[in-house]
Amino acid sequence: MQTKSLAMRRVRDVISMKPAGLPSREIVRGMGLVPSTVRLITRRFEARPELVCPTN
Repeated sequence: MQTKSLAMRRVRDVISMKPAGLPSREIVRGMGLVPSTVRLITRRFEARPELVCPTN
């Protein structure tokens, strides 16, 4: 259960950083993720226009 909330937190963080203008490389370095993971998260989010960017 704990890993699910951590994964969702990371997804939420990536989604909120992208519109803020941070390049993918900075997100990868800052969060310790693999570039393909950041790409996958942003593509899935952009494919669903009904989703809204979360605010912290």
